[in-house]
Amino acid sequence: MESMTGRVAAIVVCTRCRANVQACEYSEVFAGTAEQRAKHRGPPRVVDDSTSTSTVSLLVDFLSASLLNAAAGSAEHAAAMAVIRTLLRQNREDSDSDSEGEDDGDNNEDERMATRFKVLGELLGDEEKLPALDACKLGNGDQRNYPLDLPDNPNVDVPRSPIPSNEADRIEAGRTSGLLQLVHLLAPENPPTDLSVPKPDTHDLQLLCHLAVKTLGCAYSFVTVMSSKHEHVLAGTHPDFFGAAVPREQTTCQHALMSPYPFMVAHHEADVRFHKHTATTHIPIRFYVGFPLKVPLATSKPGDEELTVGMLCCIDSKPRAEISRTQYATMKRLASTAKHFLLHKSRQLTLEQPAGGDC
Repeated sequence: MESMTGRVAAIVVCTRCRANVQACEYSEVFAGTAEQRAKHRGPPRVVDDSTSTSTVSLLVDFLSASLLNAAAGSAEHAAAMAVIRTLLRQNREDSDSDSEGEDDGDNNEDERMATRFKVLGELLGDEEKLPALDACKLGNGDQRNYPLDLPDNPNVDVPRSPIPSNEADRIEAGRTSGLLQLVHLLAPENPPTDLSVPKPDTHDLQLLCHLAVKTLGCAYSFVTVMSSKHEHVLAGTHPDFFGAAVPREQTTCQHALMSPYPFMVAHHEADVRFHKHTATTHIPIRFYVGFPLKVPLATSKPGDEELTVGMLCCIDSKPRAEISRTQYATMKRLASTAKHFLLHKSRQLTLEQPAGGDC
């Protein structure tokens, strides 16, 4: 093997590891011009951007159009109003208010919308409110900090799911927060036989997924919750996955659980963890980024770290190894908003019906 300094040295390579590396597809890694390759090769990273105007204006314009095209009093109109209010509220101290679920029939709302959109644009594009570049951390970006259990036959099987050290607490947080009860209704492992049971409205989560797509310029986005064996897709822009329960070992988000930070993958087809995933080939997936949805344990004290129970994630068929600081900050806001809506739905569900089983 030749090192980066040009020195040639003999090394011992695990035959199973070698087989897994050889089973990957690398043609797209070397495709394109040198300038193009520079943007989709190397460790995933967050880069500074010269302006945030494009991203912010896309989001504000999309929200404005969503509200304009929705009939007053409709679920779509209520969802757009809830998203706008919650994004604006994040500029202040987090509130436990459930006002996002109230009726939006106030006639004065339309008169205030121009001001709200102006304030929202200023909030999302405010350079002083963006995190410093070195604070835009990515989990397992430069180096993976957990072992892989690779298959003996990488042409047939996928690696076994990595399990985070806080898995028991993570599942407990999902249970006590009501999110596991919520997934039984929105994306159950086994389709229900009683189709008359009402489901919580997800127009707000769907709108957030569309905003995430606009933010990153990706093909699809999803809001998911990870249980012990499945990833439950509660909302999304790909119709084949909405309401699905995907086996955990077939997901990218399982690896996002191994760090408290957002997780990004540049080339699924060239990664031993993902190259044999069904979605890698069939969608196909080349780029992934997931921003964690975190909730506290019921026994947590102020200041305790919250636990990742799900993801707001985006995928695309074009590889990339970088996102901008504005995109990073905006996705964090959208993920926080998604968590807010999920917890609100879970609280409502807990009040309306008895607790269900665990996932």
